[in-house]
Amino acid sequence: MWEIINIGGRAMGHMEVRVAGKPMRAPLMTVLLLLALLLSSIYCFGMALAWGEVGLREAFLALSMEGLFFIIVVTLCALNKRLFIFDPFVFVLILHILLFYAAPIFQFSSGQTDRYGVEVAPYCLEGTALVMLGITAFFLSNQIKLGESRKSKTSFYHEPPVSCKLLLYRVSLGLWICAYVISVFYYLRRGYGLAFILTGGFGSGVSDSVLSEDSLAFLAYFKLVLVPTWLVICVYGNNTAIKILLLLGTAAIMMLSGGRAAMLIVILAPIVYFYAGKQENPNSLAVLIGLALLIALFAIMQVTRVGVRSGAAFDLSNLSFDKLFSPFVAEIDDFKSFYALLPIFPEKRDFLFGSQMIVYSLVLLIPRRIWPGKPSPQIYDIVLQSLGPQAVLNGNSYPAIGEYFVEFGIAGVIGCYFLLGIACRKMRRMSLRASRGSLALISYSLFYSVLLNLVLRGYFPQNFTTLLFIFAPIALLSFISKRQLKIECSRNNLEK
Repeated sequence: MWEIINIGGRAMGHMEVRVAGKPMRAPLMTVLLLLALLLSSIYCFGMALAWGEVGLREAFLALSMEGLFFIIVVTLCALNKRLFIFDPFVFVLILHILLFYAAPIFQFSSGQTDRYGVEVAPYCLEGTALVMLGITAFFLSNQIKLGESRKSKTSFYHEPPVSCKLLLYRVSLGLWICAYVISVFYYLRRGYGLAFILTGGFGSGVSDSVLSEDSLAFLAYFKLVLVPTWLVICVYGNNTAIKILLLLGTAAIMMLSGGRAAMLIVILAPIVYFYAGKQENPNSLAVLIGLALLIALFAIMQVTRVGVRSGAAFDLSNLSFDKLFSPFVAEIDDFKSFYALLPIFPEKRDFLFGSQMIVYSLVLLIPRRIWPGKPSPQIYDIVLQSLGPQAVLNGNSYPAIGEYFVEFGIAGVIGCYFLLGIACRKMRRMSLRASRGSLALISYSLFYSVLLNLVLRGYFPQNFTTLLFIFAPIALLSFISKRQLKIECSRNNLEK
């Protein structure tokens, strides 16, 4: 953890331009993954032969075919030397293997075939087919060159000069302070005490009634500005004390939201920056330590999130061994939310045709203070119709593939995965051309860090707003950097 906090030193203080090398291959991990896929595929085929119930027999047969499909994709990746864990394509592929292959096998084998009382096993065949179609489009778009530019001579791809780094550092610090003040104001308005806010829920001083609804709720998104600005400060700053102080402030605000996704960005972004800059995979020990820390952190957030959101004290008395893994169990169960959508669209409900994914992404940006009658998102009605009222109360959502499907059907799954593949390819190529200390490498680290939420959480309007608030500071800093370099070039030309 100290290596991450002190990221401005060894990890981020190099001045040389990194030459993009080939990612370190991991043949042992690849062989183990292929072996696990093969054995699980055979297991599913055996279960399909042995199971008497038609719905589960078809489900296990579909999962067996899906296992063979993932074997082909992983093999092609291995032959193409694309086994860098911090490659967005590899990360998305692993997430799909875990969520739409491993999770259904474990759940169905133990007889857990429903969610909120809704039986989903009969829709596994259709759901698995859609996943394979999506990954095929994702794989193809990741391989095909679509007139990509090779320009990498701009300041965005290279470490800026010392004078420009100092300016970017000061601007980032100013943006961080503004975003932090806005976030503190938002939570004070909701009824949290100042000590409670500054300590991330450890302090006291909360009013009797904490607002659950607020016409200025859009201010909560300013907490996302803390992440990119903190990372830029770590890259261009030299004061370790300031980096630690801002990290603690950022983490405290994220803890108040109770969401694991925002905290995960804070953790992942500097790690991705470090390894993407070196183009190396982490060793097994680093992976195990990282997973252990994530499990511990997410377990603590899972136990305390409701209390912290409601203004109660930070209480770990309910922490148990079972709750250590409850956040991950909840995540892997999301494939059932996707399956539950399949009998609804288009038989019982028309496709949305972009009304939520595109139109409401813009509507969400308008504060209720300006538009008091702003309509609620359709996701509530969809979850209510597919899983019932308890799912709505629990804040249940469906994975991204579910949103692609409810918007445009099969064409939406293929088209959106194709676009996602292009985005991942462009970001990966950008990281290979970027120098250590460049805004391009920082952008890549942030993009990779939000991928988990983009794949597992399909409410695109919120994901769009998240991307907007994370990358807007980077866009501003890039503009300032280019303008500053032009000014310095003009000044040098005049002196000559």
